[in-house]
Amino acid sequence: MDYSYTTKEICDIFGVGRETLRHYEKLRLLRPQINEENGYREYGYWDVAMMVDVMKYRCNEFTLKETEAAMRDTDFEQIVMRIDEQKDYYRNQIQRYQMLEKKLAVDCNYLKMCEDVKWGELFEIRGNNLYFIPYRRMLELERYDILQKIFQNSQFFSTAWIFNENQEIEDPRQCLGFVTELEFAAYLEMEGGFVLNSAPGVGMMLDVTGMKMVGPSDFDEFQAMAKAKYDNLDTECFGILCSRFKDHDNVLQQYVFAFKKYKKEA
Repeated sequence: MDYSYTTKEICDIFGVGRETLRHYEKLRLLRPQINEENGYREYGYWDVAMMVDVMKYRCNEFTLKETEAAMRDTDFEQIVMRIDEQKDYYRNQIQRYQMLEKKLAVDCNYLKMCEDVKWGELFEIRGNNLYFIPYRRMLELERYDILQKIFQNSQFFSTAWIFNENQEIEDPRQCLGFVTELEFAAYLEMEGGFVLNSAPGVGMMLDVTGMKMVGPSDFDEFQAMAKAKYDNLDTECFGILCSRFKDHDNVLQQYVFAFKKYKKEA
């Protein structure tokens, strides 16, 4: 007995719409029979087998044109080349997900620090090797390609600030930038920034309230407390945004990790 399936059954089995089946039919990938009694399409074994092959290629990211070519031609060399390209794609995706997993572990550590440390109190810490990309500099150079790359890979980046306590800041954007661990910057082949080498220092978690742009003045209390307790701190101050959210009163809270390095010994 030649079992057949209705249009609805094929749609349900393969998770596609009627329009998709009609399109495949126009490409002659499917050739359903028309029931003369009711005018409905009936899909047989061959149609099901073709749908299995179509779904296989489509799930492997073949375009519809590539799928059609693979199913019509016996050009195995071309098909193998395309499959090899897809293997490279999956290999790259695996590497990306591995990097994202490592990045999430780093971000979790920052968030745990928000929970574990005593707010408004200093603690000693050693920073990671970081890569900082100045926002203002990219605008001045019109390097929008770098900014686009940052935003397209935003899972890897955090908003950050760097300023020198002896430097006059006219515009808060002078301090603003984007930061990621050096390992991830190398993976993304980023440019336009500079390396911040790991170093021991002193940190504090800050809660900046309101919808204003974070600037050097928000670090004043931290710097005053740090200099009162330590006499060997560098003049540069760093900040990394750990979390930004609205509280129950609809007030924006910005949790910022502030950090100053110890001076290098002569």
